[in-house]
Amino acid sequence: MKRIIAVLLVSIMMMAGIAQAAEISLSDLTWDELVTLSEKLTVEMMGRDQWQTVTVPKGLYQVGKEIPAGKWEVSCAGNYATIITYGYNLDSLNKFEYPFNFNTIKLGESYTCTLSDGMYIDIDVDDAQFTTYTGPGFSFK
Repeated sequence: MKRIIAVLLVSIMMMAGIAQAAEISLSDLTWDELVTLSEKLTVEMMGRDQWQTVTVPKGLYQVGKEIPAGKWEVSCAGNYATIITYGYNLDSLNKFEYPFNFNTIKLGESYTCTLSDGMYIDIDVDDAQFTTYTGPGFSFK
């Protein structure tokens, strides 16, 4: 009987240790590790069927790293307008070199773009909403 109780206690202690080891303490991660984790989570979540639309704050992003490549319908997420610029080449000031694509999206409008790995996209003035492009009036879901 003592052996059974001892085996049960050891098993419980081992299970508690495994469960504790599986938890991630974000406070133990460095800034760079947190950024990498955030990027991986964003790409993974955007690739799932449950994901429909995501709001992306204004800023400069790399396609394939922070925003998944693909065909997107982009709309203004704020109160005014969103300016999106995208292309492959940036100069030393993070400004686009020719050629690049530029579009102003007003509130209530949307813009369809195809983004490829290695591109950069700059979202300016207001946040943007990215929705997976499904075509005009139909969906595969």
